[in-house]
Amino acid sequence: VVTGMIDEDLSLDISENFISSNVVFDEGLYNKGMLAYNNEEYDKCIKYLKPLSLDSTSKRTSSNILLLLSESYEKIGRYKQALNSLNKLFDLKVDKYSDLVLIKKAIIYRNIGMKHKAQEIFQIILSDYPDSRYIAFAEDEIKNI
Repeated sequence: VVTGMIDEDLSLDISENFISSNVVFDEGLYNKGMLAYNNEEYDKCIKYLKPLSLDSTSKRTSSNILLLLSESYEKIGRYKQALNSLNKLFDLKVDKYSDLVLIKKAIIYRNIGMKHKAQEIFQIILSDYPDSRYIAFAEDEIKNI
């Protein structure tokens, strides 16, 4: 009985992976999501962008989706989801977003009262990204915390 259950679970896992890796990227949903974001309709933006498969599009588009999702979640007060989107964006290892992701995470932590965590992240920006355009901002934030 246990073996049958394991096999059933395994086949479900395999089929889910197969389905998610063969999803065609829906450009229409992506465009609707961007439009909703530009119109400050953050709930709609999330509704359109959240179901999109990041595996079936370019790294640049995936980065844009995650950035828009994080901003939208933050705007509606869903900070945990905003941080999750930022972490996924950081994991994509797109250099141009690395310091931006950190600054956004630090701001969220500061805004929700986790000042120590915010200060740690601002410090990482100073030490790991000395050429960042956010250096002065991070320095000011550290002084003000």
